[in-house]
Amino acid sequence: MSGGPGLESLVDQTISIITNDGRNIVGVLKGFDQATNIILDESHERVFSTKGLVGAPAFSSPLGQ
Repeated sequence: MSGGPGLESLVDQTISIITNDGRNIVGVLKGFDQATNIILDESHERVFSTKGLVGAPAFSSPLGQ
C-alpha cells in the first residue's frame, strides 16, 4: 500500500480520525490509498457532551450497520 506518511505502521491498529466537520470516528485501520482515503473496520462515532465530565464521550454510535 502507498499513501500518507507513516500510515503503513498503523494498519490493523485502532485509530481515531477527526473529520473536516469535527466528527470523531474511531475504528481499526484496514487500508488506505494514495489520496489518503481510509478503510476502517469496527468503526463508531464518538460524540462528546459539553455538559458532564470533561473528555468523557456522551455516547458512541456504530457506523456501517
